[in-house]
Amino acid sequence: DALYAICLGRPDRGTVSVKSLASGSALHPHQIRRVEVLGGGTAHFERSTGGLTISLPDRGATRPEALAFRIV
Repeated sequence: DALYAICLGRPDRGTVSVKSLASGSALHPHQIRRVEVLGGGTAHFERSTGGLTISLPDRGATRPEALAFRIV
């Protein structure tokens, strides 16, 4: 099973945080093994009690209007 998240625009700081996917979250209690940027490959991520933080790839790898993530 996969979960998809969409971020409208591209944050200047180079990361996206999804607070609802924090470790221990009832919304997604399973381990997150991989995060992919659709059209941009695998992304580095960190999951903590504060949320899921995804590091974005180079600007050339994705379009600036929106980013879509596949969370497995």
